Amino acid sequence: MHFSLRQPMTTTRLHPRAGHLFLVFLLSLIPVRTQAASILLEETFRGTTAQDWTLLGSAQLTAKAGIDTPGSGWLRLTSAVGNEAGFAFNGTAVPFGYGIDVTFHYSTWGGTGADGIGFVLFDGSTTPTTAGGYGGSLGYSQRSGVKGLPGGILGIGFDEFGNYANPTEGRQGGIGFVPDTITIRGPGDGTSNATSSTGATNYAFLTSTGALPKVDLVTGGQVSTRPSGDAAQRTAEIIADTSQIPGGHLPIAVYLTVGTGVKTLVAQYDAYTQVLQYYGNDPSKIPASIKFGFTGSTGGSTNNHEIQGIQVLSVQNAPGYAVVAPEPASIVTMGIAVLLLVVWLNRLKGRVEP
Repeated sequence: MHFSLRQPMTTTRLHPRAGHLFLVFLLSLIPVRTQAASILLEETFRGTTAQDWTLLGSAQLTAKAGIDTPGSGWLRLTSAVGNEAGFAFNGTAVPFGYGIDVTFHYSTWGGTGADGIGFVLFDGSTTPTTAGGYGGSLGYSQRSGVKGLPGGILGIGFDEFGNYANPTEGRQGGIGFVPDTITIRGPGDGTSNATSSTGATNYAFLTSTGALPKVDLVTGGQVSTRPSGDAAQRTAEIIADTSQIPGGHLPIAVYLTVGTGVKTLVAQYDAYTQVLQYYGNDPSKIPASIKFGFTGSTGGSTNNHEIQGIQVLSVQNAPGYAVVAPEPASIVTMGIAVLLLVVWLNRLKGRVEP
């Protein structure tokens, strides 16, 4: 299953009002933060410490390790060394029902192009002591004989090499080997088993973009120093609007910005049905709180995988947290979507039943 909502054109005739209602429905499923929200967390990773963050496996702060000077550091999930898995997470659980809107910068460089970075949400009542599988499992899902991330809910992978969506090495489901994809895997119980104790598929493949056109997830090649040019800069924003779960939706959107370019929506998907299936179709069994973090991995091929400057907001205002105004870029994105859909409606006029 892919993110695209595009469907082949048919000769079906639409009543104008039905067409408008359908478009309103589509717009409601694009997660954008158009109202005041709450600041859940901010961290630069530039220094020698990161408050309330736990670093596991190969993860390290480059300023503390002496790789960068304090004030210029990054969170390095893996070095350009084979078969590594790194995991960094914040230990403060946050309410699950207000949604998550996370923005961060990342850099991947110095190796032969593998494997990738993941942003993960997991059960707020758990405290992992290790990452998930290395290589194509991106430190989130299981691998043959290697346990997946305990309490995993969603693993959103920036898969440069192409195996996170590949149903091999113990991973469950997928579209096969495809480099440069954004792929989502679902909940898992922290074992290497294909299914949980209740028979649900562990870390099931949910969806993938397939190869992203004109976007290389790798920011630099086999170089000895971190690329600093505009074309090597990547900013990602991920919105998982869990506030829509009571209405039967869990929309996820991923935006990418290359350098100083325009923020672009590259992926969107409603994960509600598949996530709920893991919890026995009982919304009350979905964890009440979540923790979040980053995973990264290498395999036979490698890269330095690094994060800097994370900001985590809620989608809906969460009581007890500082408030932040709506993001103008999100409003602009929604405006563009409305404009494009109006154009689409106008093009249908000749085929709409009066």
